[in-house]
Amino acid sequence: MITVFRIIGVIAISIVLLSGCSTVEYGSKYASDQVTTQLPTYNDELKWKWVVEAGAYADLFFVDEDWIAVKGSNGKYKVIDTNGETVLPVEYDSIGRFYDGVAVVSMDGKTSYIDKKGKSRQVSVKC
Repeated sequence: MITVFRIIGVIAISIVLLSGCSTVEYGSKYASDQVTTQLPTYNDELKWKWVVEAGAYADLFFVDEDWIAVKGSNGKYKVIDTNGETVLPVEYDSIGRFYDGVAVVSMDGKTSYIDKKGKSRQVSVKC
């Protein structure tokens, strides 16, 4: 009996999706053309806002709960906070997530560890 309801649910969702409820305008080459131009600046329901303008960076990801690594057009990463303010202005070739206040970074072919102030740190590994 549950299988019948699942099939009916899948059919209903498919009908809704195929019925033209899409907001993508006809003549658009890619769906992302519409998505990047129609991003909301504020979401009343979830109480969050966009801090990074669509298309402003080549790549971005969270390195900490409130910090985002953003890759500029020069291929280097810097770190901003959730207000869009730069917190680590040094530009890295790569950067990892912060664990216990330390992240691994790569710069000019050298790999090292930094703290949340951007200072280089020695890390000892306990086995």
